[in-house]
Amino acid sequence: MFDEFFSKNRCHSQLIQRSEYLLKLMIHERMLEEKDYVQIWDAVKQQDENFDSFFKVLKTIASKLTVKELHFFIVKISDKPIANYTGSDIEILQELAVKSTGSIGSEEGGVNLASKNRS
Repeated sequence: MFDEFFSKNRCHSQLIQRSEYLLKLMIHERMLEEKDYVQIWDAVKQQDENFDSFFKVLKTIASKLTVKELHFFIVKISDKPIANYTGSDIEILQELAVKSTGSIGSEEGGVNLASKNRS
């Protein structure tokens, strides 16, 4: 089912919106690996509409993610040139950063937003 929701060829904003409970379950059961997060990211980056839908889902699942998983999405989102940021990008980066701050320094790895070169 995961592959159906996050296939590059089939990914659609409505599928992404309906993936929230599937992702929550898979995160809770620790069924997702980094390759799965890469697959999600590759699928949703195909269309701006997919990003908007995924950002809504990401906000709801962020509290379930480890610091390492949060960091993955922070890095992917912040790879975009700052001049191209949208309000949604800034909002989700702020949300993910807030979620990750409670766990900075944990054994799962910390998030260092200051290390990103912004020149």
